[in-house]
Amino acid sequence: MIPRKYYEPRKDLIESALENALSFEKGTPEELIKAIRYSVFNNGKRFRPILLFTVYEMLLNKKSIKSLKNVEACAVAIELMHTAYQIHEDLPDISDNDERRGELPNHRVFGEATAILAGDALITKAIEIVAAIPDTEKALKCVNVLTRAASTRGMIGGQAVNILSKEKKIRLNVLRYIHMKKLGSTIQAAVELACIMAEAEDNQTIMFSNFAMNLALSYQIVEELLAEFGTYDDFGAVSQGSEHTSGKPTYPGLLGTEKAKKMVQKMLDDLYRVIKSLPGNDILVEMINVIKERIPE
Repeated sequence: MIPRKYYEPRKDLIESALENALSFEKGTPEELIKAIRYSVFNNGKRFRPILLFTVYEMLLNKKSIKSLKNVEACAVAIELMHTAYQIHEDLPDISDNDERRGELPNHRVFGEATAILAGDALITKAIEIVAAIPDTEKALKCVNVLTRAASTRGMIGGQAVNILSKEKKIRLNVLRYIHMKKLGSTIQAAVELACIMAEAEDNQTIMFSNFAMNLALSYQIVEELLAEFGTYDDFGAVSQGSEHTSGKPTYPGLLGTEKAKKMVQKMLDDLYRVIKSLPGNDILVEMINVIKERIPE
């Protein structure tokens, strides 16, 4: 597990920053504000902001809470974007989930229309927040990263292909595309935002970006394996076999359980080899280990 002395202060930082960011102009419907806050403050593990902080600190070559003030806006924005994805993903016409982190999904509490608007509001709020970064060049780059992550090239595109693939037999490359876009796009965006703010070299950005995408894919494969046994996800995603009962394709479904296990084990081993020589890599190593330890026997 990620050490508490590292994780907890950074989680506290992002919780406070989220609270400060979610202020709305006079006249915003109270029901919409309640719907937004319901999903944002719903016991999230804040994995994406923590990953962003970790990569930023690695690039600075020091672990410092004070330095994270420079990437607070990015951390808030990526968490809001991820929350928007979850709200929309749970909708009846997409994944039709009955539960999110042990609670009712947004649309089951506030109605489908308000849930859709809450997700839309969070996407626009995320872009608004990074657009206000004082360094205008960095702000523009961050806006580009976020809009790409949310777009038809990112999570929206992944959700669309996922819907169209329901009850269909698809190939492994299509399933990979779905997960890369639905889940991987915001995880990849988190590290790219860190690289922008730390003024990383291009080769560093490419390396961390590829690492993030493959970490996301590994995570998803393990979640699908656990869904076979009706296991809940430590990171807050739905993992109660809903992917199977709703007819959506999965890695275990396409490859078989044992081949899927071998694939994800190799992916995680490869991820470790990529970062093993990097200074300050201990938190990323723990993230790999958390996923590895969840692979079912």
